[in-house]
Amino acid sequence: MRHEPRKKLRRAGLCVALLLGATRLVAADDTRSLLAIEPRSPWTLRELEALSADLVSYDPDTGVAYVTANAAEQRRLVEHGFAVSTIELDVLAGFERLAQDPGLGLYTTWDELVLALETLHATFPDLTHLEVIGTSLEGRSIHALKISDEPDVEDPDEADVLIVGNHHARELMSVEVPLHFARTLLNGYRSDARIRRLVDEREVWIVPMLNPDGHVYQQETQGRPGWRKNRRREGEDVVGVDLNRNYSFQWGLDDRGSSGEPLSETYRGTAAFSEPESRALAALVERQAFTIALSYHSFGELLLYPWGHTRDVTTPDHAVFVALAGEMVRDNGYRPGNAFSGAIYLTNGGWGDYMYGALDARKEERTFAFTVELNSLAEGGFWPAESLIQPTCERLLSMNLYTVEVAANVRDAIPPLAPVLSATQDPIDPRIVHLSWQQPGDAAQIDHYEVFEIDPLGGPDSWKQTRSVTLERSARALLAENVRIPHDGRLVVDLEARMQPLWDYAYVQVRAHGEGNWVALPGDATRDASPTGRNKGSGISGSLHRA
Repeated sequence: MRHEPRKKLRRAGLCVALLLGATRLVAADDTRSLLAIEPRSPWTLRELEALSADLVSYDPDTGVAYVTANAAEQRRLVEHGFAVSTIELDVLAGFERLAQDPGLGLYTTWDELVLALETLHATFPDLTHLEVIGTSLEGRSIHALKISDEPDVEDPDEADVLIVGNHHARELMSVEVPLHFARTLLNGYRSDARIRRLVDEREVWIVPMLNPDGHVYQQETQGRPGWRKNRRREGEDVVGVDLNRNYSFQWGLDDRGSSGEPLSETYRGTAAFSEPESRALAALVERQAFTIALSYHSFGELLLYPWGHTRDVTTPDHAVFVALAGEMVRDNGYRPGNAFSGAIYLTNGGWGDYMYGALDARKEERTFAFTVELNSLAEGGFWPAESLIQPTCERLLSMNLYTVEVAANVRDAIPPLAPVLSATQDPIDPRIVHLSWQQPGDAAQIDHYEVFEIDPLGGPDSWKQTRSVTLERSARALLAENVRIPHDGRLVVDLEARMQPLWDYAYVQVRAHGEGNWVALPGDATRDASPTGRNKGSGISGSLHRA
């Protein structure tokens, strides 16, 4: 059976039928609860893995693990001595929403997604290529939108980027962030120089909804904590397969990182790529040479990278992953890591390990793959309020843009060795700070360096009352402390630099203490022009002594 997107005008007539059909189905789903497991030792996560608990989220800062469990599984956890608490979910909210509207409110349904992608393609035909990369078990199309200045041409000189949403049905926000990013790239192409450059120099593939059947089922039932898997049947029963345990790399390695039990939330299926949804994405991956990729999930505010199947070793490119992740979370505050670092539980047959680890005749390229866990439990976990859709998308925008930016030179993300820096304040004029450093290694390879961060104590109103500030230690430099702030006058930065004109830029940035974004200060020696596309604004370049 093949499903075509329903038109808006037909949805009102479906409301009663969907509501009546949902009562029985939600009752079945509602036998599972979302539980929080408090840590009882440093090994709690490993103990839960050994019990094949259905882990769905983890907080590495507190050690609290989140699982879904039915009544029998919950009793088993208690019998093993775990401190279990139930996360209270507003189960009635789903029924109330269904009674008013068979849709998902401001969240995007499959019907609405298909219409949105078709509209984007029709509006920007010179920047988009819309493709059906596969069909789900129940016959729904899985769409991929390619964004580039020549979308119907495969340019080997332009790096390929992949962004995926909705491996898991109930994770509604994971659809919104990729779709928002597609709109941002297209709507900003004519007016934003950076976006125009990225679209001109990259090929960005966006698959907002990999699991349309599960997403539609979630829409039609509104269950809490909700449906996770696809809609795979075994006989008369729908058991579902966890698409994020169905990839070929280390598939079925053990029962800690996935499950062979069909009723488990992490059921891996009968074989690697047993599901048409995972096969559809794999076919796209094998066809394109993706250098970097993001997959959006919920929840936890985490940025995860391989390996997921083991915590005993790291990847050969661990330093690159760490450097990339550090830049990606710079503006959003997400926690980067992997199983080795203790940021997350084990997973095998997962998308991220497949993207990076699988190498064969069909998939010749390693892809630096990251899994993004959106939102926190405090923001609603799997169910953030609709009012959080736009703020969440905006919070992740800089990560998406950086991902596209770095795609052409992923391995260059590793910074050069930190310089030995000395900073001394002029004893007569406190406005002048003398900087000097020695650069170990090959200084010619430096592409960008954040020399220091000045973080004044207190806000602007307090600056006139204080005579000192703290120079915080950056991840990339050794800094001076107790630098006095002048009461008035201009800031003078005294530095000696020989930077390649038009290619190398330095910035002087300020912000209020511990809050807000860093803002580059304009000055006598700064320039906004960017002939090579490398100046972010108010940059200092060339040979100079004072800025």
